[in-house]
Amino acid sequence: MSFGQGGDCSVIEVDNSNLELNHAVLVGANLAGARLANSAISQSDLTGAILRNADLSNANLSRSNLRQVDLTGANLTGSNLSGASIRDALLDGAILTDADLSDADLLGASMEGAELESAKLNGATLHVPLDDLPPRILSILLDHGKWVSSEGAAGACAHLANEDLSYADLSGMNLSAANLANTVLKGVKLTRSLLVLANLSGAKLTKAELAEADLSGANLCAADLSQANLKAAVMNAASIRDPSSHTETRSWPTNLSGAALLGADLSDASLRSADLRGADLTGADLEGTDLTGANLEAATLDQAVHGIRDAG
Repeated sequence: MSFGQGGDCSVIEVDNSNLELNHAVLVGANLAGARLANSAISQSDLTGAILRNADLSNANLSRSNLRQVDLTGANLTGSNLSGASIRDALLDGAILTDADLSDADLLGASMEGAELESAKLNGATLHVPLDDLPPRILSILLDHGKWVSSEGAAGACAHLANEDLSYADLSGMNLSAANLANTVLKGVKLTRSLLVLANLSGAKLTKAELAEADLSGANLCAADLSQANLKAAVMNAASIRDPSSHTETRSWPTNLSGAALLGADLSDASLRSADLRGADLTGADLEGTDLTGANLEAATLDQAVHGIRDAG
């Protein structure tokens, strides 16, 4: 292996296993395919390095900076990544069997197809806890909770349009009627949350966790839900009181017109009467999805996994 100025390096076709590289500076290094099994690379800076298909099995990378590192297809079996910063890294297809990821920062990391069998994830940061959100955002969310529970008598409806709440853990929260238009919610955790009649038009919800969430009557027009987990989510029409009457109600369908749902998991979800006109469901999982009365005019269903209960 040869090293250049500023930590740059190129890989020569040799086996570099068992190397001692603790505290090394390898920023932007091209180590694609390197064989570094059993090597000691702890507390090192590998920001933006390329380690595609590298063999790092049983390597010690603890407390290293691995931000934006490309580890696509890398073998990290049994490796020690405890306390490492792995933000925004590419770990697609990586083998992390028996790896130690305890207390690692994995915010924004792409891990599609990664093997995590028996990996240690205790203390790993995959989502931002509610209490760690910026004080201003936390205050708005708490006020919204008061507003919902008091039926508008206290607190205030949340207005978070255009904010960035990526990777926040908002699971179980009641955000019904909140204004989240154009909000960046990439990778957000909203499992079993209530978003009834919420405004999510234009929101960025790529890879969001929305399993079992209630989005009845929500406005998701032109929202990006690509690769989102919407398994068993409820997106039926909501019943709202007719403003011209104190007793009558009317049905308010969930609006997914023009939404991007590429590769989304909609299995066992309920989208009764949903507006899906022009929505892109390419590669979506529709196994067991209830689309009774849904409007699928001009919707794209290429390569979608079908098993729809009713699309009538």
